[in-house]
Amino acid sequence: MIWRIVIGFLVVLDLVLVYRIVHPETGVPAYRQLRERTQELRGKIQRIDAENKELSAEIRLLRKDEQYVRRLVRRELLYAEENEIMYIFK
Repeated sequence: MIWRIVIGFLVVLDLVLVYRIVHPETGVPAYRQLRERTQELRGKIQRIDAENKELSAEIRLLRKDEQYVRRLVRRELLYAEENEIMYIFK
């Protein structure tokens, strides 16, 4: 008699566990979604880190390299040196 109760309890427990595994909010599907989201975020972090490195390098150039600043100002702000004529084509 007691074995039937124990076996019944174990069957119910197994059913609850199987339900928890396949349930979309708590089981394997949710785990897969979280894993995919984690991979997306890691990729985004890597892209942002690379961009930060590029920007840091540019900041160092702007602080230390006067020639770089001059080239940048001429190109971006369309400044000309003395005795220089600049032609702008559109």
